[in-house]
Amino acid sequence: MSHASGGAVTMRETESLVKVIEPGSTGPFRVYIAGITDTLGTVTAVVTSMEISSSSAPSATFAFSGPHPFQIGPPDPKTGVIPYSTTVEELRGTVTNTSDTSYEGIATFVAAYDGAGRVVMVTAASELSVPFQQAGQAAVLLAGNSASFVAAIPIGLLLTFEGEVTIRGS
Repeated sequence: MSHASGGAVTMRETESLVKVIEPGSTGPFRVYIAGITDTLGTVTAVVTSMEISSSSAPSATFAFSGPHPFQIGPPDPKTGVIPYSTTVEELRGTVTNTSDTSYEGIATFVAAYDGAGRVVMVTAASELSVPFQQAGQAAVLLAGNSASFVAAIPIGLLLTFEGEVTIRGS
């Protein structure tokens, strides 16, 4: 990795946020870099290695709505006013297991792509809310069933990207 503005940058390794990326597809990832203070600079990254996985990607479909106000507390008991965040909003999503296998311990990530197909935002979603899930147990998404989740994003972020923004789940 290099930083176009000059200064020394600590090299970091990272992993994709999804374990299987189909041929010709893109996948979200995060890279944490220490020491950059200039927000106008450009950071470039190069893939130096990869592994071929024998596992197949989970078969699922995603649906999104929003952004919606992000509720940060219960309604005021006297006024009924609901407190909402002034810094983040939420995307509400549903994932449907389209396979004939149950999935357990699912981590869901949400990525936004700009009009040119570039990944411009990645965020982790909340744990899945599976109907009739037992409290304290890992979420199990049965074949053919759906579960909901929430992904928080900075207010107005989706309006800052070029072209039509596409939201995808992984």
